[in-house]
Amino acid sequence: MDDDDDIERLLQGELLAVPPDFTLRVMAQLPASPPPRSPARSRSRWTEPLQWLALGLSTAVGTGQLASLISCYWVVSTAL
Repeated sequence: MDDDDDIERLLQGELLAVPPDFTLRVMAQLPASPPPRSPARSRSRWTEPLQWLALGLSTAVGTGQLASLISCYWVVSTAL
């Protein structure tokens, strides 16, 4: 309970006074221009075809899983 009393006492106190030149000092520490961006990695000529291949293969696997689920439902429903 002692911590809560300390926090309450600090919150009830006066706010800190900011020095008048605070903004100027902070802005003086910042660089005048942003740092240069690192060059983008050059893409291999195989990157895009491999992405399409991965998309096609994952679509085929997903379709196979869906067909398996539907066939399982069909087998179970005809067995009843």
